[in-house]
Amino acid sequence: MPFQPFRPLFPIAVLAAAIAPTSRAMPPAASTTTVRSAPASLDVEARYDAATRKLAVRYRLHNTGTEPLAVFDRGDSMQLRTHQLEPGKPAPPLQADDDGGLTFSHRAMPLRKPPPIVPHIPLAGRLDAGASRADTFTVDVPPGVGRVRYCLGVAPFPAEGFRPATGAGDGVWQASYRIVDQQTLLCTPWLDLATARFADPQA
Repeated sequence: MPFQPFRPLFPIAVLAAAIAPTSRAMPPAASTTTVRSAPASLDVEARYDAATRKLAVRYRLHNTGTEPLAVFDRGDSMQLRTHQLEPGKPAPPLQADDDGGLTFSHRAMPLRKPPPIVPHIPLAGRLDAGASRADTFTVDVPPGVGRVRYCLGVAPFPAEGFRPATGAGDGVWQASYRIVDQQTLLCTPWLDLATARFADPQA
């Protein structure tokens, strides 16, 4: 019988592809910053994916005061009525053009004038003195935006200024509009999307 050369069951190229390590895209690098004010401090970690233009934000709020705080990241009563809110999750953040960039924010908005027939009543979570709470959200960044920042609104939590928000889940409260006037905004420095880094807060 004439000699028959060995023939692999699979082409060499197929075998090489099978055993070669797969290359996976590295996740976007995270940039972190901390914002401090009288009632609270806010730690923020942001990851921006330039390929998908998605911004992922993780934030942790610390109540550094001696009284409970209202945290206005639960949306408003109209978002609740129209099923835009997911129980236990932050509301979709508001967006506003700001100083050449785009600000994403969770904040209580004042009553519009003239008042609408169905007002958008701010919803809030409660954070006790000395406590902390973390949450996350992801948003799409529109084309052409070069920098973004995040703001979170907090205010005192007097018992007479709030009532439970029916249908919003445990720990969510409706705020009276007079509380909105006492709101403090905790805003990060600008995040440069080209470098995916926060600006120096001291700059």
